[in-house]
Amino acid sequence: ESWEANQRKIAEAERLERELDARTVDRVRIGEQQPEIDHNLRFEHSESGTGPQGKRWRDARDGGWFSYELKLPAPGAKAVLRALYWGAEGGREFDIQVGDALLATQKLDGGKDDYFSVEYPLADAMTAGKDKVTVRFQSKKGNTAGGVFDVRILTAKQSE
Repeated sequence: ESWEANQRKIAEAERLERELDARTVDRVRIGEQQPEIDHNLRFEHSESGTGPQGKRWRDARDGGWFSYELKLPAPGAKAVLRALYWGAEGGREFDIQVGDALLATQKLDGGKDDYFSVEYPLADAMTAGKDKVTVRFQSKKGNTAGGVFDVRILTAKQSE
């Protein structure tokens, strides 16, 4: 029974990954030199490294920040920013900006021993007339932005 349950869990994870890949317009492979260069990485007081399960991360500390340029879906399609975080990181609060606009303030509270993602719908005003946007993770003084393990622009699900 446990083998069958494990197989169902693996199959479901693979299905969700295929669905995510189908919605992905652009993706930054965090902490990898060429993908970060390709996405015009800019930063102050930012570091990258390797976290749980060998996933690469980037963060910014004490008022620092990092940003990437990401492609948007075709005109008329709604866009969503998706970021992946490690659930055991806590006590962190930071802003996410798209261009000059505040998209969200994210708090990492810890308490989970797994990765989790957050999807942030982009307002039409942030994307109108553009084919790409600059996404910036901004730490607050004395705090840390991230670690961020994956950043993607997705097309919104039909129900969104």
